[in-house]
Amino acid sequence: MDNFEDLAFEERVDWSLLTDATLIQLRDGEDIQSIQDSFDEYVAIQNASNPEWKVKSILPIRLDELSETSYMVYSSISGGSHPAGRYALGIIALFLLGLACFNFMNISVVSASRRLKEIGLRKVMGSPRSEIIKQFLVENVLQCFFSLVLGSILAYFLLVPYFDHMIPEIDIQFRTNDPLSMIIFLSTLLFIVGLVSGAYPAFYISKFDTISIFKGSLRFGSKNLFSKIMLGFQFFLAVMTIVGCFILTEQSIFMGDKEWGYDPYGTFSVYVNDKEQYDLLKNELISHPDLIHQTSSSHLLGRSLGMSSLEVESKQIAIRKMGVSSDFFEAFTLPLVDGRSLSNNVFDQNNAVVVNEKFLESLEWLEDPIGRTFSYDSVQKTIVGVVENFHYYDFHSEIRPLMIHGLPPEKVHYLTVKTSPEKLYALEEYTHQAWLKVAPNDPYDRVYQEESFDGFYQENESNISLLMMITGIAIVLACLGLYGLLSFNVQGNLKEFSVRKVLGAEPKSLVRMVSNQYIMVLLISFVLGAPIGTWGMMQLVKEIFPDHGPITMLPFLIAIGIMILTMVITVAGQINKAIHVNPADLLRTE
Repeated sequence: MDNFEDLAFEERVDWSLLTDATLIQLRDGEDIQSIQDSFDEYVAIQNASNPEWKVKSILPIRLDELSETSYMVYSSISGGSHPAGRYALGIIALFLLGLACFNFMNISVVSASRRLKEIGLRKVMGSPRSEIIKQFLVENVLQCFFSLVLGSILAYFLLVPYFDHMIPEIDIQFRTNDPLSMIIFLSTLLFIVGLVSGAYPAFYISKFDTISIFKGSLRFGSKNLFSKIMLGFQFFLAVMTIVGCFILTEQSIFMGDKEWGYDPYGTFSVYVNDKEQYDLLKNELISHPDLIHQTSSSHLLGRSLGMSSLEVESKQIAIRKMGVSSDFFEAFTLPLVDGRSLSNNVFDQNNAVVVNEKFLESLEWLEDPIGRTFSYDSVQKTIVGVVENFHYYDFHSEIRPLMIHGLPPEKVHYLTVKTSPEKLYALEEYTHQAWLKVAPNDPYDRVYQEESFDGFYQENESNISLLMMITGIAIVLACLGLYGLLSFNVQGNLKEFSVRKVLGAEPKSLVRMVSNQYIMVLLISFVLGAPIGTWGMMQLVKEIFPDHGPITMLPFLIAIGIMILTMVITVAGQINKAIHVNPADLLRTE
């Protein structure tokens, strides 16, 4: 690939922007392993061609697998995203599905009180237990089928358009382009959810004793340990989801407010093909009264940087690099922590470099870095300045060692203009008109620096909206489970409440009786779910945001507040029913 630079083109082409992969087509029936051993000889050839960018090995990647690994490949042709986000959404989807299943189990078990006589009559008439189990399983699968149909309709008409609105760059489609895969997926989902959510209620209800049913001595609810375990597990999943979503939301908000490390406002850049085009455009702008700084560079912060390898004192590190002219540091307000910036003198243009703090950390040169020298591309380079670490891409990208050097004339590709923010658009319009004079036949490629992270911010806001929606669903499912179990428990203990009231029980004792057992369940769920959810989400945050913010108590306080509010709202109506029960209405038949 380096040989492209030696070819003489009438119009210069930056091949590093166009050639990002070497493609190999194999004959039918051949496998890449058959030729992979021969790649070793090309390692030596590549390293001899470019000693400053040595490779250890050549790894082939199947084209149909590239989207899964391209997040690890610099300048990949596929642009696939980090799989952590997909894994997180899949795990959250399973949690929500688990919440729904456990919710249905609880409500099914306690709602069986309305069908006790039906079950007793069927057993008296000779129905075996297996038939009753089949009946409940079939009923449950039918319910799940109608839920699946309704859910698919809602997803097609509501959720998919909503996701499209949140992420306009991606056309999210309902997978009807592959009907067989969709049918297999939905059928498997229906079968698994139908059995998981219906198995326990079916087996539990079918074992009720006929005599106990007709005598009226069968009671369940407050003594049903398994229902409480399921409720606890349901809230355990809900707490994990809520705490995890709020932690990721807090990190997303932190990243949305995070400083870039330089001042992007009042700055825009124009791509130029060569030094001649740059000089012509600069001459048109140099006398404009609104111009504060004007500079040139080989690459542009937020859009592209060069990549190379550096070997110093037996340490080899991958570095980012860019060439700049004078006024670059002033135009972007890059803060220097030591030394000075580059000037236009011969030494600075050929031998001086400014590095970031990460560069010094990688080489362990944190003490007295100014004046240190190293060899790069057979040229002795001297560190004359150190800049603070700043984000030259977005916050998803890890800050790596950066070397800023002088700008050779043949590497000029960007003209950057600095003005006051309120005069930015007027000066840009003037620059556009000047471009039409200088290069009327070339496209005008202008970038506002403050828009460099727009894609990141839009994705960030979409993530926050999605997480809030997921949190709301988890809260609703948890409330339904608690309400279902609590309402039937209260209904089954109304006579006990009546007797206690006749014997002089205070309302607060009835409140404690109803709520204490559930407070303990929710407390255990929070104690177990909060740390696990925090740990799991932080592993994801570290993958998504290499430079993430600290974890505060805010997500935990919000989660505690939500759980308390959820319980209060959910149980308030049932407690009110227990407190205001009329003993005369319930005890007249005793």
